Amino acid sequence: MKNFKLYTRWLIFNEKNQVLLVQKNDKQKIAPWKNLFPWWSIEYKETPEHALKREIMEEVWLEVIDLELFDTKTMILWETHWLWVYYICKVKNLNFKNMEPEKHKKVFWWGIWDLEKQTKEVLEKYLNHKR
Repeated sequence: MKNFKLYTRWLIFNEKNQVLLVQKNDKQKIAPWKNLFPWWSIEYKETPEHALKREIMEEVWLEVIDLELFDTKTMILWETHWLWVYYICKVKNLNFKNMEPEKHKKVFWWGIWDLEKQTKEVLEKYLNHKR
């Protein structure tokens, strides 16, 4: 059986141009121990923007005050077609908290040029878009 999954992903930057990432814990079936942009599924009848705001609050305790659709990315993995919808988010403050340690080993700021290849491609596209 083939599946389709729609997810939001977000980029939040601090004043040092670092991006907020999560490190998945070892019990996660997708990307254990990886440092990634957080992602969340969009629930039935929910807009991507609402899903993003809801999940950011639930998982890292940050309030989104503005967001901008930035990019999409498609992948086919294990008989599943994934569509990622990326947003640039501005938040009320940068004092995050890991609200779901059972999912994320840690939440942290990371230099944008120290990211893994796929994540770096998204950021390079963003930086070129800003110019």
